[in-house]
Amino acid sequence: MPTFKNLRHFTLRKSNLNLKIYEFLSDLLEKSIKLTELDLSDNRIPPESLKKLNEGLLKSRSLKCIL
Repeated sequence: MPTFKNLRHFTLRKSNLNLKIYEFLSDLLEKSIKLTELDLSDNRIPPESLKKLNEGLLKSRSLKCIL
């Protein structure tokens, strides 16, 4: 995975996201130390993708806001 050392905000609004993207986001949430805001507004998140996203959310050390 590429390094996103200074990433603070990540937005994917109204996107057709698949499980691979949620796996990436889970990994990003786990490894990022500065990411404070994640915006996934207006996305449908299937149960399997939600499970993967939740894994990253539980391990996140910096996230303060999810939309």
